[in-house]
Amino acid sequence: MFGLLEDTQQRHCVLTVLMAAAVLVYATGAAEVVCGFDLAMLAALVGGCPIFYAAAAALVRGRLSADFAVSLAVLAAIYLGYRGGCAENMHLVAAEVVLVMLIGKVLEHAAVNRTRGGIEALLALRPETARVRSGNREHFVPIDEIEPEDIVIVRPGDRIAVDGAVVAGSSAVDQSPIIGESSPANKTIGERVFAGTINLHGTIEVEAERVGRGTALDRIIRLAERAASGKAPAQRLADRCATWFVPIVLGIALVCYAISGDILRSVAILVVACPCALVLAAPTAIAAAIGALARQGVLVKEGTALEKLGRLRSVVFGKTGTLTLGRPRIVRIVPAGGYGENDVLRLAAAVERHSDHPIGKLIAERAAAEGFHPVESKRFEAHPGLGAEAVVAGRRLRVGSPRLMELCQILLPDALRQQVDGLSAAGCGVVLVARDREAVGAVAFQDTVRSEAKAAVAGLGELKIERIVMLTGDNPAAARPVAEELGIGEIRTDLMPGEKAAAFRQIQKESGPAAMVGDGVNDAASLATADVGIAIAKIGTDVATDSVEMVLVGDDLRKLPGAIAL
Repeated sequence: MFGLLEDTQQRHCVLTVLMAAAVLVYATGAAEVVCGFDLAMLAALVGGCPIFYAAAAALVRGRLSADFAVSLAVLAAIYLGYRGGCAENMHLVAAEVVLVMLIGKVLEHAAVNRTRGGIEALLALRPETARVRSGNREHFVPIDEIEPEDIVIVRPGDRIAVDGAVVAGSSAVDQSPIIGESSPANKTIGERVFAGTINLHGTIEVEAERVGRGTALDRIIRLAERAASGKAPAQRLADRCATWFVPIVLGIALVCYAISGDILRSVAILVVACPCALVLAAPTAIAAAIGALARQGVLVKEGTALEKLGRLRSVVFGKTGTLTLGRPRIVRIVPAGGYGENDVLRLAAAVERHSDHPIGKLIAERAAAEGFHPVESKRFEAHPGLGAEAVVAGRRLRVGSPRLMELCQILLPDALRQQVDGLSAAGCGVVLVARDREAVGAVAFQDTVRSEAKAAVAGLGELKIERIVMLTGDNPAAARPVAEELGIGEIRTDLMPGEKAAAFRQIQKESGPAAMVGDGVNDAASLATADVGIAIAKIGTDVATDSVEMVLVGDDLRKLPGAIAL
């Protein structure tokens, strides 16, 4: 992929070294003439060939480039040196101009190589073969021939070749090559693993789900390549500037000659005005930044996003799945009079074991973890948005919201109602449990705030981001405790996706450039509206989300302040 580019860069480096040697030899007087020709003049002509070629190619396309200005300065200096007299050192000046440009190009290539090196390092994470089980036999298969649902055997020290789920065995997996996660992740049956990561301890069997170009690793590689090949506005601006920069410099040089009649002064203007920085600075900076961020697990789709990050005035977060994990946990079980916590959990699980709702699954998993055997239930019925019910031991059990209890004419004892109201005010969701017309108790649950979110918000504050805002569809009682814990002073709640995008546009209008940080799903409209859309993504999710410019791979918000600082 990179072979032709590498050959060009190697030739460029060799030319630069030879050019530097020639200038040094000439400047020290060790040798000034080669085969009857001035050494500095020969060095300038030979070393300047890439510059002359680029200038000529641009002229053929009808464009004046910065290389044209450099070429003009070099050729003018050579001409004056050829004339001799007071301009006898102009050959050395011409050679020095060419050397400066060549050195600048070498530095640019070095920055680009660092970015490309990061991509090649990702490519190196893909093993060439994998051990696949076929019947009772194991044999090595090229990774391009692995099919979904194949069983891949991964022994300790092996690099995993596919994205898939563990179907046998358990181990610790080093995911740092992909997401920079410092601690190995424990993987057991049912856990997902990803291509490019390293199995550390036990042998595991993985059922392939995504192979080849469908793996998370391959999508990350393609995204990094896309970023490295794109141009940022600063680069395009430099190209456009050269179009009017060259005529202006030529005009000044002509005016100088007309006033002074001294060609040496006019050429001096051309030499001093050589736009080295204009040509080299932007692409070097963009390439270096993209490469540095890629190594930290921050994927930037294009250089545009980097420039916008530096101008941010506001950062807006979604809540669920962004500042929180989107995985609720049971924080309290409240029994009504005459019942215990175990009664509430056991009866709720008898109904919810049939449910596909996340809260229902959470209750059933908690009951199983505490050793309760599933209770037989009949005639399960789900009430979307309200809860569910079933018949257990001839009695009807209902598990759901206060609204469901109200519709079923189930009255809550005062003590239970007060506790439920207190939990709701503290930001907890509450599921009530009732048997026939009698309240049994309540299960309170709460989303888990990301452990790194507080540090990320504090880091943004240190960068003097003017506004940090949370936009959420949750109610104020659920959103406010999260905002207070993280130190976010401005929140807007009860927002539908369209309302969230409208609120984001208002923030942009009031404060200027703003970034939206979301999970790429329910925040999609706001991400598309943002000056910089930033998605947080676990390894294995589709990182090439069309509505964002930047992806934090590895699900770590602490990478955001570092990216903005860079």
